Amino acid sequence: MIASFRLGNPTTRTPPKSITEIAKLLDFKNRHTVYGFQQLALKLNLISRDEYGDIIKPKLDGSQKFTEYVSNEKFCNNYLVNSWVNDLKHRKSGEPLSSATSLISRLKTVCNTLKVNPAKFLQGNTNKQVLDSSTTLMQNFVDLYMEERATIRKTKNATIPRVSHHYAKTVRDFMAYHGYSYPRGTKGVMTQSITLFHGNYADVKLSDSQIEQAEKYITDNWGLDSDIYRC
Repeated sequence: MIASFRLGNPTTRTPPKSITEIAKLLDFKNRHTVYGFQQLALKLNLISRDEYGDIIKPKLDGSQKFTEYVSNEKFCNNYLVNSWVNDLKHRKSGEPLSSATSLISRLKTVCNTLKVNPAKFLQGNTNKQVLDSSTTLMQNFVDLYMEERATIRKTKNATIPRVSHHYAKTVRDFMAYHGYSYPRGTKGVMTQSITLFHGNYADVKLSDSQIEQAEKYITDNWGLDSDIYRC
């Protein structure tokens, strides 16, 4: 019990408790009793310390984090979104894409901004009708999104090319999973291309750790998949 209190539970979002908190919770007269149980837990390898003497807390791996995110996101309950989410969960050699939660979040933003069901992006009697209708929806989304940022959030970095690329990429991915793909070289709001000056940084070399940090930063801030900057 002491071990579980000290470690917490990231799956249920239960934070680790301090010695003082545990003593109060279990109504012990002093903290020495808790320290005694903690020492026993250490001997039994129920908990362990790092090089600095701190209790090592459990961390969720990528798959666990994704599962937790999905379980707490009602948007994923939509049957069309749910099947797409299941694909995202296993797309990277059986593991979730690093940008999976960002993709889900952006699709939710698009649907909420337009006040439409995700199914709206798949409606039409022919493939061309579906693509044309979705293009119109995304044009409306970009206008509304930029208007909101200008009047409420005043986000200076939210340029139209950047916004259309990030969100169009998400919608294209969702549509492609359900059998509707834009042809290569599509122009306008649904284009996949974005101007990046790769040549300016041709000699920059990063370690694996730096690449992971860069990937997380780029995904969290701009939603760009790692293939954008990996060689």
